[in-house]
Amino acid sequence: MSLDSSRSPFPEKKPSELTEEESQQYFEATAVHYATPSLIDESKTKLVSNYQYRLVCQNCGFISYFRAANVVYWVEDRMNVHEDES
Repeated sequence: MSLDSSRSPFPEKKPSELTEEESQQYFEATAVHYATPSLIDESKTKLVSNYQYRLVCQNCGFISYFRAANVVYWVEDRMNVHEDES
């Protein structure tokens, strides 16, 4: 997911200047989802190991699949690195 600031309902304000309610509206208006998780096998238990992300190149149509568990592990590792630096 990413945020596209050109879609902001508050073009005159910086995101840091928004109220909590405006921040929620900003997020809803600017969120762009590039990948959403999907089940690999619907007959199996809904665990992170049974999900994948599917990305389709908008230029050539090439499809990439990423196991959700590996993405989660990568994020956890990145979070641990930042905690260790503190």
